[in-house]
Amino acid sequence: MPWKLAGGLAAFAAALLLAGWIQHQHVRSERLADCQAIASGELARTAGERCPAAVLAQLEAGRAAQACDQALQQSATSPALWGAPPSCSAKVRDLAVRHNAARSALADRERELDQLRSGQLAAIARAEARGASQARRTANANAAIEAAPRDPAGLIVCDDLCLRRLAGEDVPGSGADRDRPD
Repeated sequence: MPWKLAGGLAAFAAALLLAGWIQHQHVRSERLADCQAIASGELARTAGERCPAAVLAQLEAGRAAQACDQALQQSATSPALWGAPPSCSAKVRDLAVRHNAARSALADRERELDQLRSGQLAAIARAEARGASQARRTANANAAIEAAPRDPAGLIVCDDLCLRRLAGEDVPGSGADRDRPD
């Protein structure tokens, strides 16, 4: 008879273990169902308290990553600087900061190039004005040389007054002097 009692106790213990295991599996399935409902957005966090904290943290991180992706895709379509929302990871925010710094440096270089180009254009305009002025002076000097009196051999014969007149100065006794009132 002790064997029957021992067998009955063993069967009862096995039934208790099986019932405990089934209860444990039921609780696990409820937790899984809660976690799945939270992941799909059907349950609020407070309704799914049976979901383990580690799984909730992973779900929150996944949602934050989705929000970060959406924000970055929206900011990537505009040429402005990137704004990484706080939901993004530190690596993504660091990347956004480096991207913004590179864009800012590029804009600085473009401004410098524009300034250099405008400086070059101004220098070219000044050089052209100097060249035109020099050409006028050379043409005037050549005209004065051609207008100078010459001797029969073709050599220029001009005294001091003649040179002043050719240079365009007022010379006593010249026509410009006669027009002045005394």
